[in-house]
Amino acid sequence: ALLILYEGWTVTEAHGLRIFVSPQVSQERWPEVSPIEHVYESMINRLALPPSDLPERMTLFFYPNTETRDRGESLIPLSSEKNAVFHLLPEDDAAYLMGEILPIYVWGKDTYSRLLRAGVAMALSCDEEILVEEGCLLRQEELWFSLSSIDFGMASQRTVEVEAGLLLYYLLERYGGEALREIWIATSPLDRYLSFDTALTEVCATTREEIEESLFSSLLSCNE
Repeated sequence: ALLILYEGWTVTEAHGLRIFVSPQVSQERWPEVSPIEHVYESMINRLALPPSDLPERMTLFFYPNTETRDRGESLIPLSSEKNAVFHLLPEDDAAYLMGEILPIYVWGKDTYSRLLRAGVAMALSCDEEILVEEGCLLRQEELWFSLSSIDFGMASQRTVEVEAGLLLYYLLERYGGEALREIWIATSPLDRYLSFDTALTEVCATTREEIEESLFSSLLSCNE
């Protein structure tokens, strides 16, 4: 069954990535390898990850539909977190999903904070210009929610993701990948199980409010 499912697939190797694409995926839906390769290299650099921490390769399977994807997941039951294997549709945001999983893989633990996880994935997978544009739009339309209390369920999912992305983008730029690693591990149920805010203050000696003030005077000044 495994050989039949993957017969005729295109395989591309690129800088720590192995990408399989089904022959049933049309040219219009065909995933571009170059952007995936670029964003993966960017993630490694921004998290300051040594080669020894990385998976031998990150493997992405692109299926034509949910039925074949589900079959693939059952035939290759390897988790993304432990094996760096992804079963995707061409329309899936591969970069975001890689940004969610890479910290878990390399740091060996998952944060309990959904806000932190989403923020890291957004910061790693979105261009600064996109985050800033969407953040400024939220401010201009008076839909910006205070960073000190923003969380899922308090605003639309996209609003939370954009604000969390900007928060973690700033944190990475200002404090670096090692600080993020300490916060991530400290907020894991398998470690100290701290809240994101407690870990942020402990590791970086700052708060969400202070980061918001810095964002409003820099990236999110929005031509004021």
